[in-house]
Amino acid sequence: MRAARASAVAAIEAWLGRDGALRGRRGVVRADPPASDGEVAAFAAKEAFALPEAYESLVRRADGVEVGRSIVMGTRHAYRLDMPGPPRLVIAPPNEDGALTIAESGEVVWVELGDETTDGRVVASDLRQWLTTKLTRRTKAATAT
Repeated sequence: MRAARASAVAAIEAWLGRDGALRGRRGVVRADPPASDGEVAAFAAKEAFALPEAYESLVRRADGVEVGRSIVMGTRHAYRLDMPGPPRLVIAPPNEDGALTIAESGEVVWVELGDETTDGRVVASDLRQWLTTKLTRRTKAATAT
C-alpha cells in the first residue's frame, strides 16, 4: 500500500512538474496505471475529441488520478458531454450541481446542471493549473486551522 501511494505521488508530481507538490498530504493519493498509445488513440477517436496536451500527458502517465477529493478520470471513465455547444470531455465524476469538463483547447470548464449548452464557466486555463490550484487551496486551509 505504501509503495502504491509513493508511486502515485511520483507520477502526479512528475506530471505537474513540481517535486514535493504532494509532500505531507494526507488522505487518498491514487494513480491508475498509464494508458497505452493504442488506448489513448482509441479513446480520442471514440469520443471524437482532440485531447489537450495536459490531459493526454496525464493519462499516458496515470490513466486517472485521485488526490483527496480531487479526481481526474482517465480514458476508461471520462466521456464526451452530449449537449449542444463546444466539445467538452467530462473528466471528473459529475454531481448534483454539474460537471467538470475539459475543452479541446485545454481549458477546464464547469458546466452546471440545467445548462442548455456546454459553454459553461472556465475555472482554469489548463488541467495542471486546475489541480495545482486545488492542492494549494487545501494546503492553505489545512495550515490555517
